[in-house]
Amino acid sequence: QKRGGGSCPPSPSGIPVTGFHVPIVHFIYYTKLCAIGWSTFGDFEWVQMDTYRRIVEINIFGLLQALKKAAPLVRKGKGRIVTVTSGLARSPAASRSSYIITKYGGMGLMECVRYELKRFGVQVRASKRMFFTKKSIKK
Repeated sequence: QKRGGGSCPPSPSGIPVTGFHVPIVHFIYYTKLCAIGWSTFGDFEWVQMDTYRRIVEINIFGLLQALKKAAPLVRKGKGRIVTVTSGLARSPAASRSSYIITKYGGMGLMECVRYELKRFGVQVRASKRMFFTKKSIKK
C-alpha cells in the first residue's frame, strides 16, 4: 500500500530555502525522507552572524518542523523517519563552520528523536551521505 507524495515544508520564518528538497515518500506504513539544507562558505571570522542565524533557521528549525509534522503520522503507522544530513557531519572542513554546526546539531536532534519515538515502535535514521546515486536511493 503506497500513499501520496508531497514536499518538505518551508523554513518556519519564511526564509526561502536555496538548498534542495527530496519529496516525502510514504511506503507501507509511513516513511519520511527529507533533506533540508542551505550552505555557505567562509572562515568563521568572516561569516556574518546574520548568515549563521539564517543557516540555523533553515537547517535546524526546518528539520525540526518537518519532524514535528511527520511524527504523528509515522507514530500512528509505526513506520520510520529517515533524514538526510551530510557527510560533513563526520568529517569537518575548513571554511564550512556555519554549515557543519547545523549538521552536528541535526545529528544530535535525530538521536534524541530516535530515543523518544522508539517506545512507539518508530524507527528513526539519519543518513550522512555526501552525494546520491540511483543505486544509493534504492537502498
